[in-house]
Amino acid sequence: MTMLINKYVSSAAFALAFSLSLAGCSRRTSPAPAASVRAARGDFSVYDVGGGWRDQTGAVRTLDGLRGTPTVIALMYAHCSSSCPIALATMKRIAATAPGVHFVLVSLDPRRDSPGALAAYASEHGLSSDRWTLLSGQDADVRALAAVLGVRYRWISSDDVAHANALTLVDATGAIVRRQAGFDGTDETIRAARDLTAAAAEAAPRIHDSLNGISQ
Repeated sequence: MTMLINKYVSSAAFALAFSLSLAGCSRRTSPAPAASVRAARGDFSVYDVGGGWRDQTGAVRTLDGLRGTPTVIALMYAHCSSSCPIALATMKRIAATAPGVHFVLVSLDPRRDSPGALAAYASEHGLSSDRWTLLSGQDADVRALAAVLGVRYRWISSDDVAHANALTLVDATGAIVRRQAGFDGTDETIRAARDLTAAAAEAAPRIHDSLNGISQ
């Protein structure tokens, strides 16, 4: 009997944890605190996912074209009224304290988030194109990227998407450095972002000198 009760409690706990990992935008809820985890570095790059995308200017983009700068990536959508504004505010906080970091917002609702809609969203929220890239792509490409980033989502109505709130910090090559689940752990993400930009600044003179040595 005790084993059956323990099994039931474990199953219920798992179900509750999964439900809390998704925040639907159809109602205002307080984000459930979740632990941030540091992903293992390796040869894999988020930018290897591929796919076809358009940014807020209507230009055709590839993820591979985002290489070169430490970047924070989030999946959201323009008409989300609950958790997405909190995620955006968190990213703006990172932007204000970690110069040199780029930010990419990928729409979970490509049907409605046209380049024009993304441009309006960027304008409304003061997202300058020199640091902020907003992307819309085919549903299959969005799902492939979400799988790589570990972001679960599902449509709960014709208007709203329940989705995990996650920020992913990648280095200049697209290797995942840190995943922030939920809105706790932002200070750690800021420190990790600063470390990346500092390392890049230190490496730049060495790379420049190496290139000069090759050209001479």
